Order: sequence, then structure tokens, then C-alpha cells
Amino acid sequence: TIRNPIDMIASKKNMLIYHFFGKNDPLKVELSDEVIEKEIIRAIFSWVVCSYEYSNNIGFPVLFESLKSDSRKLVIQKICEYLAIPYENIMISDKNKLNLNGNELLFAGSSLKHVSNNKYNTTVGTSKLTLLSSEIQKINQLVDLSPIENLLDSDVSNFYKNFKLLWKYYDNPKIPELNNWFNLYKQGNSEK
Repeated sequence: TIRNPIDMIASKKNMLIYHFFGKNDPLKVELSDEVIEKEIIRAIFSWVVCSYEYSNNIGFPVLFESLKSDSRKLVIQKICEYLAIPYENIMISDKNKLNLNGNELLFAGSSLKHVSNNKYNTTVGTSKLTLLSSEIQKINQLVDLSPIENLLDSDVSNFYKNFKLLWKYYDNPKIPELNNWFNLYKQGNSEK
């Protein structure tokens, strides 16, 4: 599953806040530049690897936002088609019956819900409620997210058609650490 990289960082911020402060307003905590840089590289890396694998007919990308939208049924049908299993209506349910026993790492819902003391219960677009403008500005200085944003804004069929090409956009020296990780990955040196 891949997710909007900015929302991935927002979710990570919420989890960090939860671990360090418990319940707290995310807009009163600012991530360091180092954390932002490392997290955006991780987020982009997941998209790049997923796109690269998909372009080589390995795996099937699932966009988190599609699972949380009106496209959910269509995406689940595509997953079933890929796996060669029959679609069942029960697959549409977004409910689970996990007994988490306090393991916050298995939150089945919104991390924002947990840090905001149930004030917000959203899982898509959380960056608007969690990240400061300075944090978003730092992300935008580090990386051009427009190719990913275009995919996020596309319908399901265009997403799958265009996703195969995404990795080529980020296969450049602009972000040395990302390129190093990706080159190691393509060479099969994932241990490094």
C-alpha cells in the first residue's frame, strides 16, 4: 500500500507525538528538518520502488486514498483480478475486529484521532490538520511531489496506467540519498 507522502509524514508526526507526549495538538509541535528529510525520502522511496516493481510486472500497487474513497470497490475488484480470486461484497467493509490491547502501533484507524483525543477521525488529508506550513514548505524545498500529486488526483484507471512511469521521474541525482537507496535496490543490495 502506498499513501500520499505528505500524509505519511503527518501520520508519522502523530505517532511520534503519541509516543513522546501522549495527547497533544500536532500544530504545537514542529518536526526537525532532519526528521522531515528522512521521512520524505522514505515516503518517496516506497513510491519509487512500488512503481519500479509494477513497471516490471511485479506486484500490484494499492493506493491508500483509493481504499478510503468512492473508488474502494473498483480497487478491491482490481486487487481480486490481480490475485485471480473472486470478489466478495464483504471485502468492501472497512471495519475490523482487532483487539489491540493497547498496542498503538496497530491502530486500525486515524493516528490523528489518538493524539487529538478523538477530535479528528480522518485518515486521508491529515497533513492539513497536522503539519505546520513551515514543515510543508521544507518538504516542497526537498522534493517535487507534483508527479505523485498528479497520480493522487487521477481516476483509478489513469492511476494504474501512469504509475508504471513514476520511478523514472525520481531516478535522478537531485536527492542523493534517495538515489543511493534506489540504485542499491535495483542492484539487489537491499541489505545495505
